[in-house]
Amino acid sequence: MIVSKDTTIVDSQTGAVIRAAGRPYVSKDIDVHVGAGATSVFKVNENSSGRQLKLSDNMEVPLGETSLLTSGALTDVAQIWAAGPQLALRWKRFLLKGEYYHIGVQRDHQAQTVHLPSLGFDGWYVAANYTLLGTPRVYSEKTAAFTTPGVTYDFDPATGHWGALEVSGRWSVTDLYGTENQGGEGVNGNQQTVWQGGFNWYPNRHIKVMLDYAHFIVTRSKGVSGGVNLFGRDGNAVVGRVQAAF
Repeated sequence: MIVSKDTTIVDSQTGAVIRAAGRPYVSKDIDVHVGAGATSVFKVNENSSGRQLKLSDNMEVPLGETSLLTSGALTDVAQIWAAGPQLALRWKRFLLKGEYYHIGVQRDHQAQTVHLPSLGFDGWYVAANYTLLGTPRVYSEKTAAFTTPGVTYDFDPATGHWGALEVSGRWSVTDLYGTENQGGEGVNGNQQTVWQGGFNWYPNRHIKVMLDYAHFIVTRSKGVSGGVNLFGRDGNAVVGRVQAAF
């Protein structure tokens, strides 16, 4: 989630992050991960307009500089917190994982004649991967997460080696519509839903090639800069990406 940049900040924020994870069951074919995470900002940045917050984010495949998803500008913010569970299950070559987060925004009423409402936002995703070639994803106790598929032999068609290949799918929802007029007149916050699928190919342990298709649905919002989402938007995207890590 992106908080808009501001060069007039006169008082920086303070906060904390915590995460706990466990592995309650593991066998040759089954691996279970459970966990939870939480974060809190005890004091929000203060700028020339007071302590404000604007939550905004792009879909998994960014389509430009303007994010269609936003909460709108929230004023007199006293505290922000977020918390939620996470769960993952591997069965042989198949991996299913999901995570949910609730974001709470408390308002400062000291300078207000009318109390501003506290706001709550939600977001979650469910993702699945199936390893077609190579070794399946395994659990890393160091990071408390599942790794990428393993490449048994580097890509070499002459010897019949193709690296690692997996098919993936993902469904995500981000709901920043806390209440009407939460940042001013009109509907400012909105909701984004993304369905995504694709292939991930690892010719060796340093290179990753991705081909993804995404269908997105974003409801209307008057809080998006430039008025580019006054009526809601939906569309499709096909994206390829090559990533190198050493």
